[in-house]
Amino acid sequence: MIGGSAAAALRWLVVLAALATEAASALPRVVSLAPHLTENLFAIGAGAALVGVSDHSDYPAAAAQIPRVGSATAVDLERLLTLQPAWLLIWSSGTPPLPEAQLAALGIQIFRSEPREPAAIADEIEQLGLIVGRPEAAAAVAAAFRQRLAQLQRDAATDHPRRLFYPIWDQPLFTIGGRHLISAAITQCGGRNIFAAVDALAPQVSIEAVLTANPERIVADRREVLAQWRQYPQISAVANDGLRLLNPDLIQRPGVRFIDGMSQLCAALR
Repeated sequence: MIGGSAAAALRWLVVLAALATEAASALPRVVSLAPHLTENLFAIGAGAALVGVSDHSDYPAAAAQIPRVGSATAVDLERLLTLQPAWLLIWSSGTPPLPEAQLAALGIQIFRSEPREPAAIADEIEQLGLIVGRPEAAAAVAAAFRQRLAQLQRDAATDHPRRLFYPIWDQPLFTIGGRHLISAAITQCGGRNIFAAVDALAPQVSIEAVLTANPERIVADRREVLAQWRQYPQISAVANDGLRLLNPDLIQRPGVRFIDGMSQLCAALR
């Protein structure tokens, strides 16, 4: 026989389990096709809404247990449809083309993510909160993001922005153009993207163009990429120890943790 206190505790466990199940069932079924959108849902307490995610959705740890439905190059449409999502979250510049008319005919709504400046990330978090019925939690996360962003901007204010080069691939050499989110972050951190005048999001550039621009900082997400630039001691960033390493999972994912990557970027420009 179970004692009174033990029985009461057991009843509370049953109640809590029922409440958790009810809360999860109240969430719409969502498939996320971008790691940063997966992170954003977990950040606002709506990870239970996710019934499918893309490859590389590895944060937080619980995301690893969710079925995979695609990658940056292909989506398993058949598997996606078997999950019967109410919402599909996509990254406009990072998700393969989808038959949107077919998805709409099946009642699947689409949320498109494409923040071009850091403040837009907070706006998207709030929009996701409305979609999954977690507006208060989303508003709190967005407010904290905006607060940190404002502080970074205050700390980085300068009349002499440092010239910065950010290679995102080395063979061939690619970087970020002026419309890229990271380019906006560079500006707000008190820097100047040496290829900000280029309209393409990720243009291919030449080594000669980098040498001519003579950046004062070179930041990258791989040590071997930074090491290659040491053979050009005429660049200010090399001559003055201005090579910096960033965490790609932070700076290249335009979600809630981008502010941590931007903090690293701002520090690299000091």
